[in-house]
Amino acid sequence: MPNRAPEFSNPRPRLVCRVVVGGLILAGMVGVLVANDAPSKKNAASNAPNSGPLAATSPGTPRAGAPAQEAMITKEWKVPTDLIPMAVPADRQAARNWLISKGIIFQGKTSAEMHLGNSRLIVRNSLDQLDLIDALLSARRPPAPLVIPASAMDPNNDPHALPVHPAPRGEFTGRVVDRDGKPVAGVLVDPWHHDDETHTTTDGTFRMTGLNADRRLAVRFSKEGFATYTITKQPLGELRAPLILDDRTWLEGVVTAPDGRPVANALIRANQGPKNADYAQFNSIWSETRSDAQGRYKLHAQDDAYDVHVTAADGLAGRWLKVLVRPNEAATLDLPLAPGIVFLAHVVDSQTGKPVVGVRVWDWAHPGLEGTSDAEGNLRIIGLLPGPFEFRVEASGIARWWSAESTWEFSRRPTVKDAFQRNFDPLHYDLTMGMKPVTITVEKAVRVRGHVFDPNGYPVADATVAPANTGTGNSLTGDTRFSVRTATDGSFEMFLPASNGREYNLMAHDGGYQEWRNWGNGVREPFKTKPGEEIEGVELRLAIPGTVRGRVVDTAGRPQPHLEVTARAADLLENRYYDPTTLTDANGRFELQFIRPGMHRIDIVRYDGTGPERLVGSTTVNVAEGQIFQLADMVAQGGAPRAAYQARQP
Repeated sequence: MPNRAPEFSNPRPRLVCRVVVGGLILAGMVGVLVANDAPSKKNAASNAPNSGPLAATSPGTPRAGAPAQEAMITKEWKVPTDLIPMAVPADRQAARNWLISKGIIFQGKTSAEMHLGNSRLIVRNSLDQLDLIDALLSARRPPAPLVIPASAMDPNNDPHALPVHPAPRGEFTGRVVDRDGKPVAGVLVDPWHHDDETHTTTDGTFRMTGLNADRRLAVRFSKEGFATYTITKQPLGELRAPLILDDRTWLEGVVTAPDGRPVANALIRANQGPKNADYAQFNSIWSETRSDAQGRYKLHAQDDAYDVHVTAADGLAGRWLKVLVRPNEAATLDLPLAPGIVFLAHVVDSQTGKPVVGVRVWDWAHPGLEGTSDAEGNLRIIGLLPGPFEFRVEASGIARWWSAESTWEFSRRPTVKDAFQRNFDPLHYDLTMGMKPVTITVEKAVRVRGHVFDPNGYPVADATVAPANTGTGNSLTGDTRFSVRTATDGSFEMFLPASNGREYNLMAHDGGYQEWRNWGNGVREPFKTKPGEEIEGVELRLAIPGTVRGRVVDTAGRPQPHLEVTARAADLLENRYYDPTTLTDANGRFELQFIRPGMHRIDIVRYDGTGPERLVGSTTVNVAEGQIFQLADMVAQGGAPRAAYQARQP
């Protein structure tokens, strides 16, 4: 869901204006939005109406250093064709250089700016800058006016996304430079939900391969001394132009205690979430720094709106909501702190009611705000802010927990959903000053030990052992949190929530998540467990796999490339995160290997990067050990697959 537009105390009047550009008059520009009487740079952040150490609502938006006048694209920009100088070169790069040399536009980190008399037209991303140049080139050739859509206004796009040329499928590559055009080495390029993060080389280049080509990438570029550049919907391909890392945009100020003294080593964190990617919503996207000995801080930040959270020693805390950071500007935001909320909890065992020592209560998004239960089962967390908060719970030998004071129904008491009890999710509380202690009940885990062997009886190292929710083909949790890897001798130890009245089973997979090596999956018969139970000597044997080959076409017989093909065991004893999976090639053909012998459903899945996966074809096969099974053509219903975010042609 797109972010709510910020609220301003001074509304921006709409204008239709005559504009001087490089000595030429452009008449009849429409949809221009001009801001007057914007707050000054010095006071933009510090005088914000919602500033306050424990602010819980956002009646206004602090604005960091807005210019006195500016104009912004709203929905579209119409350029009269007969008013563009023919002197603009026809080549895009030459045109860009010409426009810059004439002072008409110039490149910022995330915006191109076109001078409009005493105002500036702000184009929110580099993609729009290229569209602007293309508009000027195209407008040289009558007869019709060119309409440029403001892509940054589209909630399906990310205004920080970078334009790309086509590249090999699943590849993202480019170059990172500073404002002087010099390469920046050692920049962390971190694609979320992928394990192949990389760094730029000495010439500032980076290259990532094997990415999911059916959806746009969520990625961050970060290096000390520069603002982290975050993109949640980046098309794959080769960057058209280098990414310019910004070192001129930041928040700065002084962190102080209630008595006015400076606070050293305070943790200042700015969250630019929530934001949507093609496959997830990121509620927290943090940039952070610490105050120095004099309480001063400087936080480089990408132009965006942030919730600023501050925690310090002695339980001091503060929060400032929707602080707007504008490009190329340093804004002052002083941070006076106040005593935070104290959270008290008592941890007890579900079977005995006795105190439990060593239980950690924490949240990954708020480092340092955590507590561990003592010998009496008590824990204390200081420096919390008012409002909703969720805590993770962890300790050796426990697998479930609940709390009667939780605001989330499913974590208040033992809850059975679809005949299997969860209670291994975060606990939710509404934090308030002076709140009473809460009770957290924990349940002992089941410990399982055993070995994984190949079909010949040899131990298999680095295999995965995972629980399966028998009869569903799924995991226990909807993720892989209880999966473990085997040691070099094939041994494993895992801690599971008790099945209680429900059956589950174990499966073994030759490799890690989305990795297939030599053998088919192995499964064991279902069983039941109780809290605290210990099971030894479990053996899981991988299978001699079969292979299914085929081709996917549409209803007209045309090959369907880049569709996902998956084998799902009919006995529903496997965990879907380890199902054999592949993609159709350019001719619609596939070879699905590593299938455990037995009956399987072969599914064809379409995913276009914006919505849920869709099952577009399915058939059933009975696969034998070592067999290569050739299918007749499978027909994918629903038409040809949409090219997922193909690079825009230069």
